[in-house]
Amino acid sequence: MRRWTISEHKPFLVVQPGDGIAGKVQGPASYGEVIIGGEQGPTEQAYLSHYVLCPGQTLEVHYHSLEEVQYILFGHGLVTAASGEQHRVGPGSVVYCGSGPDGGHGFTNPGNVPLVILCFFPSKGGVTPDRFPL
Repeated sequence: MRRWTISEHKPFLVVQPGDGIAGKVQGPASYGEVIIGGEQGPTEQAYLSHYVLCPGQTLEVHYHSLEEVQYILFGHGLVTAASGEQHRVGPGSVVYCGSGPDGGHGFTNPGNVPLVILCFFPSKGGVTPDRFPL
């Protein structure tokens, strides 16, 4: 994997598959990759990662101090809101979560293929977003 920093490529950047930092987004039997922001280097206001939730796994309900937008790339699953309300999601589904406990969310993958989620945060300086259990 080629290492790069955003500061070397501002204001325009193309990230190819495998150019992110693999394994920095961790969960139970799941994995992810930081694509933009975090350890990749500072951005103006962007943090982008993808998260792979393996079959049969659950990402517990949690929240962030920043709002988050998730886009389902692959697989089917359930998203759970802070209220306990659940919705089915699949490729092309978009989930918006406001900041704070009311924007709490979690995912379950009851299927037999990975659930792949693209996660975007408007993070000043590209700082890795915080995460709190609900």
